[in-house]
Amino acid sequence: MGIDRKYMKKELFAMLLFLVCILVSGCSSGATETASQLPVFHIKMLKIGKADTALLYMEGEEEAVVIDVGESDDGPEIVEKLEELGIIRISHLIITHYDKDHIGGAAYVLEHVPVGQVIQPDYYTTGDNFEAYQEAVKRYVNDICTVSENMTFSVGCLSFSLYPENDPENQYFGEGEDNSRSLVTMVSYQNKRFLFTGDIEEKRIELLLDSEIDLGCDWIKIPHHGRFNGQTKSLLKAVGAKDGVICCSEKNPADKKTVDEVVKAGMTCWITADGDITFTCDGENIYGKQE
Repeated sequence: MGIDRKYMKKELFAMLLFLVCILVSGCSSGATETASQLPVFHIKMLKIGKADTALLYMEGEEEAVVIDVGESDDGPEIVEKLEELGIIRISHLIITHYDKDHIGGAAYVLEHVPVGQVIQPDYYTTGDNFEAYQEAVKRYVNDICTVSENMTFSVGCLSFSLYPENDPENQYFGEGEDNSRSLVTMVSYQNKRFLFTGDIEEKRIELLLDSEIDLGCDWIKIPHHGRFNGQTKSLLKAVGAKDGVICCSEKNPADKKTVDEVVKAGMTCWITADGDITFTCDGENIYGKQE
């Protein structure tokens, strides 16, 4: 029996058309899915009194970046929150400075959650809390990064820029001025920027404002638990954020002047004394929810 060449050509054309349709459909579907399924970024600010802890993590991931670990009795709560979120490892623990309300929970957290790297400021202090912190870091962490100059690093889709106090000759910050030695951290995700300021005080804020560092951001952790100083208003104006978070307690609330200035600057003022706060960012928008 002979083969109908016209029939074969029609069949071949139909098959090619079918394959083209599948390929076009597949590419279109993939592109839409990629655009609509960017990973979602979260920041969880904990209600732990007049102390700081921030958990930074991507939706569905088992790792987090943690900034500060509260006081000594806050360690169990921090670990519990991580477990609730399904986080089993801390890729980076950033310590802004060595005050007890920022390093106190380190020993417990490091004992119970694996930590890839500890990032800390480049100065030395004394006291039981600092000694306990140092012992825990030496015991549980192999990678310790002491920051003496501006540095950047990335974790997945997140970019981090760290700014130390950079006063090696103690021209401005002498012994006992740990607050202004805080590491300042800018976190970037897609089009949004988040500024963590530790406990920096007036002179350090002034130096930052006079530097070439771009402090513009969408979200800021207000310095030093909401304590007001002569540079508070200038800082808020410079950052131009939409959300401002104050880590404080009912017993030790933020200065009313600071809260007023945050509101006057056009920000939503979030206060951890009122409960844990979770911020969600899709790269274009930031949404806050208080528990």
